[in-house]
Amino acid sequence: MPQRNFMRRRHIFLLLLVVGLESLFLTLAHWQWQRYQQRLSEVAAFQQQTPITLSGTFLNAQTKALDNQPNPTNPEKIGWRILTPFQTASQTIIIERGWATPQPLTNFTISQTQITGIWQPFPQRKGWLKGPDITINPNQLAFLNPSLIISTTTGTHYLAATTTTHPNLQAQPQPPFNPQRHLSYCLQWLALALTLPILLLTTYFRRKK
Repeated sequence: MPQRNFMRRRHIFLLLLVVGLESLFLTLAHWQWQRYQQRLSEVAAFQQQTPITLSGTFLNAQTKALDNQPNPTNPEKIGWRILTPFQTASQTIIIERGWATPQPLTNFTISQTQITGIWQPFPQRKGWLKGPDITINPNQLAFLNPSLIISTTTGTHYLAATTTTHPNLQAQPQPPFNPQRHLSYCLQWLALALTLPILLLTTYFRRKK
């Protein structure tokens, strides 16, 4: 009798564990699916933006490079995103001027007084594990922190250039969102939710035989 009670409790525990894991996997899959749909909407809004043109003066001495950035047309190629403050009549705005291969920042000096681009929100750090904002070189940023470029920057957005400002730059704004990543996570959680009962049923019938 004690042995039978022990086996019954064991089976109940295993059943509750499986139900709990299935609920967890399906909840996570649903959450990632919602994030995927949200990112698709954000990318669509990004692509529908109308470029604007601003007049002012580029502050070349404050030019910084955002390191470890993929080429917009060849993601396997890693380089920089060049960031230069732009002084208008009313405020200082950070301009993300485009992608470039690593080279001296003086190679991106600009004298033009107009820039055309689309607004982008500054990225936000999330979670407990936050990496550094700068690399070992103070002119190369690991994260787009506007205060490390120029302290007088105003606003919550920067301008991503849609027109070329220098021959060394590829002016193609990069969407700040990656919907496919969330879809991949969703499929992974669904695969786990499907694999668990199949594995348990296979084990049960093998033992029964």
